[in-house]
Amino acid sequence: KVAYYEHFENVRRLDGKEEGHPAIAMCEEGWFWLIPINERITSVGLVLDADIARSIDVPANRMLAWGIARCPMVYDRMRDAVGPEKNHVEADYAYSCAPWAGPGYFLAGDAAAFLDPVLSAGVQLCLIGGIESAKSVDAILSGDAPPRAQRKYIKRIKSATALFFKLIGLYYSHAFREMFLHGYGPLSMHKAVVSVLSGHQANASSFSVRWRFAMFELFIKLHRRRPIVPARDTFSLLQQSPEPVPFANDHSETSDVALETA
Repeated sequence: KVAYYEHFENVRRLDGKEEGHPAIAMCEEGWFWLIPINERITSVGLVLDADIARSIDVPANRMLAWGIARCPMVYDRMRDAVGPEKNHVEADYAYSCAPWAGPGYFLAGDAAAFLDPVLSAGVQLCLIGGIESAKSVDAILSGDAPPRAQRKYIKRIKSATALFFKLIGLYYSHAFREMFLHGYGPLSMHKAVVSVLSGHQANASSFSVRWRFAMFELFIKLHRRRPIVPARDTFSLLQQSPEPVPFANDHSETSDVALETA
């Protein structure tokens, strides 16, 4: 995946208590995020499949504007936004550096793994790695055999990341999105997905999370064959006619040219 992002002011938010809530817009090519940073600034980003990104004849530092101009929900939020026309770019940012422990070292935080930021998992994973590595070092200093401490640590980090990596893979399928956006499910299976998505990897290895998540996967497979929840239309950025860039400081011809599709 490739992420294109920037910070903007005056991005329209929801009213009342929901003002600080993040927003996500899903499309066939990927997804957008709109995350309030403080009272004025909002982080806005677009994640695309790398092959799709390469097929679009737009400079990488203008891809966010290209996407916003083609997504009605995000475009509406950005009507009065103020910010740069060019964006930052990050590619191939999800990784895992196994083994996470070995002779003389324990990997924690981003040194161990970084997950596709569907929602907030990074800080929680850093905390888990920091706490568990400290426990492992303390165990070794107390007389535990280093290989045993390393094996326990690797098992802990693996259980904290494996389910989330699996969930991210499902996140890009339309069947998952239809099931997830339905909002609830039998046997409270949706709670397991929400728990993992909101960064609760500490609970990812618990039986209550694992069996509900397994049920959720089963229902996704069934849903592909015969709809279980109401169908939702897919939305394609590539098939959408662009609007003028809402946040451009200069609505000149050069601004419009950067939004042209290959």
